[in-house]
This record gives sequence, structure tokens and C-alpha cells, in this order.
Amino acid sequence: MTASIVRTPWKVSQQDFPSHLPVPEQLRYLLRYAILAPSSRNTQPWKFSVAGDTIGLFADFTRWQPVADRGRRELYISLGCALENLLVAAEHFGIGYGLRYVPEPANEELAATIALHPAPTPTLHRTGIPLDSLTTRSTQHGMYQDRSISDDARRRLLLSCSDLGLRVDLTDDAPIRSKVLELNLHADEMEFADPEFRHELGHSMVQGMLGKSRLASWLAGMVVSRINLGRAVGKRNAAMLSSAPFLGLISAKEDDRISQLKTGQALERIWLHATAMGIGLQPMSQAVEIPSLRAELARVIPGGGWVPQQVFRLGYPKHTETGHTPRRPLDQVLLG
Repeated sequence: MTASIVRTPWKVSQQDFPSHLPVPEQLRYLLRYAILAPSSRNTQPWKFSVAGDTIGLFADFTRWQPVADRGRRELYISLGCALENLLVAAEHFGIGYGLRYVPEPANEELAATIALHPAPTPTLHRTGIPLDSLTTRSTQHGMYQDRSISDDARRRLLLSCSDLGLRVDLTDDAPIRSKVLELNLHADEMEFADPEFRHELGHSMVQGMLGKSRLASWLAGMVVSRINLGRAVGKRNAAMLSSAPFLGLISAKEDDRISQLKTGQALERIWLHATAMGIGLQPMSQAVEIPSLRAELARVIPGGGWVPQQVFRLGYPKHTETGHTPRRPLDQVLLG
């Protein structure tokens, strides 16, 4: 599959919504927005079913990264991002829905069902997200400007996910930022010291999942697989995190699948609102991937009793990135 083919999913247009076609065709159209969601290492670990007026969201465990994501936390966060994209698109086109989270120990593949109906289900938390945020959103790497985010923008971002029962911190607190920076630096060194981690990351790069050209992907993957770049990567990531005016941290009372799905919804909702405001975002959750460091991170959250789920940085990028990573076409992720 060529890069030109796998990038075409980003060209979805709201003018093409098939309002005159049967409901299943409309649902398949909404899924064209769901597959544009971000995911850990661009693994896109989702599959969907369409049966009548109901969409099923499934985990695709063949896309799981067992070394970096031993507990599948990031996999379910990625599913939550896809779920949020789907609901944003449904609200935009005036389609109502009933959402049910359904991951169970006996069947962890089925993550949620979304039953759609003609009565709109607008929410204040998605108000202000233009549909084109789903097609223009991208990860903003690199350094951020020395420019603060206004109190109003911060307030809007926090309110956007106040319905999910999570704790969301957008902080410029120096001690907390310093601790997260220290933990992430340590995590980078620990992960890259593991040959299995480097092999897994290198394989992702060679497969072109991170969006570079075939040759650049192959070369980067070979280097990462063979050389411990932990300290260099850690220092680069520390510099990028330090340049952002705000550190974001999403935490939950539990560490279960529903909390992880909701974390993905919160992350994507903040990301889409931020995109509409010209604010950049980059997930930086290295410390959450290592249990001992995750426990240390939990101790810096005020109030206690919260489980860290997702770390990210937020700010205005010095150089806005507009490119997109490849996506699997819809027909590859539809079941049946």
C-alpha cells in the first residue's frame, strides 16, 4: 500500500454526507471521521461493526504494542479517541446516539456500542468543535513559543471534559512540571535500554506507521532497533516539554477499561478544541508506561487517590505541522 493511498482517508468532506441514503450508509460515513483519531504510535488499534442503527467499537489486538503498552492502557485510550471523533461527527450532522461502554474481562475486544437515532443529542462539552478540526488536527512536535495560554482558553479546555468523571490538570506549576520532566527523562532511558522496546519501536518505524517516507522510515527503524538512544531522546523530549506553557495530566479514580476509554475521549476533546484555537498538543506519557514511575507520578497529583492515565504538553508551536500520519482505509477496519 503506497503512502498516497493511506493518506486519502484525510480527504473526507462534510459536503459528501449521504443524508439521502439508508442509515447504515450514514453510519459508515461517520466512521470516516472516527478513523482519523490519534493513537499510540499510530497503531490504529480499532475495528468497527455496523448493524442496523448501531455501531460497535472493537479493539484490534493484532495492533497492540505489548512491550511499550503491557497493560493495554494506551490501546484503550486510542479507542476512546476514535469514539470521541465518532460522537463529534454525529452531533455535527444532527444524529442522536446512546453510548454504552461494554468492555468485560470475558470479552475485552468489544469496547463500546453506539446506537444512533434521528433525535439530536447535542452536548455543551462538544460545542465549539468545528468538524474540520477532525481533519486538521495533528501532533505538534518541536519547540513551542514563549507565549502563555489565556485563562479563558484554559477554562474552556477544562470545562470541555468535565462530564467524564476524570481529573484533568492543565498546570504551569514548576515543581509538578519538574517532577514530570524528571520521570519522563528516566522513562526514556529505561525504555531505550530494553532491546525488546527498541525492536518494537523500530518495527513500527520500518512499517511506515509514523508517517515518514519509506526510505526514511526504514533507516530510522534500523537505527532505533540497534542503538540505545535513550539519553539523547530523553534530553530532546525534556527540552520540548519545558518549552510548553502548560503540562496536561488526565487521571482517573480507577485503572479500568472504561476509565481508559474516557481518558481517550477527554484527550481527543481537548485536542480538537485546542486545534480550533490554534493551540498545539503532543502526548508525552513515557512515565505512565512504567509502573514504578507511574506510582511516583501519582504522588504529585494534589488530593491523592488518582491514577495517572495520560500526560501531554500544550502550547503554541513555533512551526505548525500540517502533515498527517497514514490511516488504514475504512474498508480495512470494518467487520463483516
